Parts: sequence; C-alpha cells; structure tokens
Amino acid sequence: MPKKDHSKKNAFFKLELLVLSALRRQDYYGYEISGIIREHTHGMFDIKDGVLYPLLYRLEQSGYISSFTRTVRNRKRVYYHLESKGISYLDQLIVEYQSRISIIDEFIQWSKQGIEADQPK
Repeated sequence: MPKKDHSKKNAFFKLELLVLSALRRQDYYGYEISGIIREHTHGMFDIKDGVLYPLLYRLEQSGYISSFTRTVRNRKRVYYHLESKGISYLDQLIVEYQSRISIIDEFIQWSKQGIEADQPK
C-alpha cells in the first residue's frame, strides 16, 4: 500500500499541532523537527522542507516560536523554541483536535448502531 502524503494542510488537524508538540519537548532545528515527526508518527507524516520552513516562518511571525543560531560541529544551525504564546496556541489546537476525534468517534459509534439494528436476529 503506497504511503499517503499527509504533509499538506487538511481539515482534520493542522500541521502546527505536530510541529509545536515536538518543540514543547525541547528546541530543535528544522531537519530534526521533520525527522522526529516522521519517527514518532511511524512514517505517516513526512513533512517536506517546502512545507516545514514556511510553516516555521509563519509560526515565528505570529510569535508562537522564536529562533536562534547555534554552531554545532562548525555548522550553523537555526534552532526553534516554543514561546509561552505558542504553548497557549498548542493547547488550543489540542482541544480542537480532541473535539474532532470525539465527534468522529460518536459518529462511528452511531453508524455501528444503525448496522446492528438492521441485522436479522
């Protein structure tokens, strides 16, 4: 079964949820963020650079994250840090996501009841 590309924005949740959740644990540079998300979603979400970096830029412009440069093994890396405003936004995204999950679960349970009621006994 081919992997689906979940890197695009969808109606179910926002990619910000994954990026900010990663940054809640610690500061990371961009490539680390995409790798951590890929690893901890078992490859389901492979966020490409062309999606990740514009997203990081928007999050930084909104004040949800900040960035700083650190030299590691003679290479400059831009690290991202979750700000308190970003924590509040992340908490809001989590509530929205959990609400959607709950509504979908209710709908699935409702649909199963309809099938069970229609089954001959």
